[in-house]
Amino acid sequence: MSSTLAGRSGGTGPLRGHTSFWASMMGTGTGANGVHERLRLPATEVAPRLARRRVVEFCRELGEDIAMAAELLTSELVTNAVIHPRPSATAHSDVAAIVLHLHRTPNRLRVEVIDHDPEPLRPAGPADDLSHGWGLQLLDRLATTWGTQPLSVEVGKTVWFEIHASADR
Repeated sequence: MSSTLAGRSGGTGPLRGHTSFWASMMGTGTGANGVHERLRLPATEVAPRLARRRVVEFCRELGEDIAMAAELLTSELVTNAVIHPRPSATAHSDVAAIVLHLHRTPNRLRVEVIDHDPEPLRPAGPADDLSHGWGLQLLDRLATTWGTQPLSVEVGKTVWFEIHASADR
């Protein structure tokens, strides 16, 4: 897939040359409450990679430790949204998109992953072969706080986490 991704790059912008075929910026802003971005990602195997790249670039000013933790946690949440879709969530291509919302202040990063699966997260623990099932444990360990909430307007949920820059996380 990486050769296909490289073959579709071009232009400039927040995704370092990736066209809207892969992702589209829904909005950006800077104000008294910080910097934010909203990005629509396809619910395909390319989504975690695009999300990781964007979150690392977005939180660079908060330091390497926060960027690394945010990259891992974002990858976990977006991967879950891709590999655990509900059949009704994939019926229409616009509905199958995943929305990544990033918010940064000088001391805090908040990442929200919005998918169209109404099922709440269920802690399953690591698989017998230890190859998957670590996501919620990673959230507990690396995030300052995290949670989930159902969407109020449409079917789905938001899973979010925050990482604070203070030493007393």
